[in-house]
Amino acid sequence: MIKNTLLLFSAVLLTACVSNPPVLVPDSLNNDSISAVGMTCSSPHELSQDCSGLSGPTKKISISGMKMKVAGSNDGTVIVMFGSSSMSPNMQEINTSYELIKRELVANKIGIIKVTPVISSNILFGYAIETDKPAYDFISKKNS
Repeated sequence: MIKNTLLLFSAVLLTACVSNPPVLVPDSLNNDSISAVGMTCSSPHELSQDCSGLSGPTKKISISGMKMKVAGSNDGTVIVMFGSSSMSPNMQEINTSYELIKRELVANKIGIIKVTPVISSNILFGYAIETDKPAYDFISKKNS
């Protein structure tokens, strides 16, 4: 009986976590999301740098000890950032990673034009960050 109750409680808790929309960074709140399942290296953005059709961003970087993966457009004005594990995304880690990238961009006078959340089944995988000038080379070399 206790084992069945625990199993039922776990299932309800897991369902509640998945059914609630993720908490997004304020910069992305007015933008529609991109489907993580439907996203490819060529749609909705042309990601010609460090992108895998199976797992998305592949370039592993670290900013202030926070690990993440990134991919970029050919001209460097689009950065797609996922958490360090796309198999089990951690919303808090992803939001912190975005804020660290934003801090680096702002410190280097690179403007952010648009931030689009990448979501599937109410699970946040990362963000697509569009900038006013090329920034991917700069961000992809981060390992601090």
